[in-house]
Amino acid sequence: MSGRPGGDRGALGGTTIPLDIGTPTGVRKTGVDRVVPITSRLKAVLTMHRQDPEGDDLPPDAYVFGDEAGGPVKSIKTAWKLTCQRAAITDLHFHDLRRECGSRLLETSGGNVADVRDWLGHTTIATTNKYLSGTIARLQETRKRFERAQRQKTRRAEKSRSRRTSVAHHPETTANPAGSALSAEPANALTH
Repeated sequence: MSGRPGGDRGALGGTTIPLDIGTPTGVRKTGVDRVVPITSRLKAVLTMHRQDPEGDDLPPDAYVFGDEAGGPVKSIKTAWKLTCQRAAITDLHFHDLRRECGSRLLETSGGNVADVRDWLGHTTIATTNKYLSGTIARLQETRKRFERAQRQKTRRAEKSRSRRTSVAHHPETTANPAGSALSAEPANALTH
């Protein structure tokens, strides 16, 4: 839901996260804080994680994706494996979700890799490019944008040719931008 790396899963205290835009994590590999965008869906999940199963508020240092009492979880591997088994999904790794997040962001951001880089918390676009695989939907959208651009270019070229042809065939009716008639010189005349 946030595209955060696996190592950041439980690092934020659930009750201290400002749920409007995002929060600096301080857990980045580079040691630089970053803002994690919080979607409305993630906000709802985080809000639920502010309380224990009995409905009591968790302490400020509780882990977002910790145990029922907000304590740290050593590993999510068992839960992930069981979840995949129940869903009859094979060969899906937790980190694949991060790649999926990046690919979907790229599809919805109109191909802006810089936005995806910032969302995923990468320092370089080269790192982001390693995550992104060509999806059929993204490739189709890129093809459509390319074809639209080609059609526009062709239309502009045709309009330009049409104007030149019109001027060549009717030089006496050519007007300048102010609207007064211009005298046309022969097409083979040299001007200095």
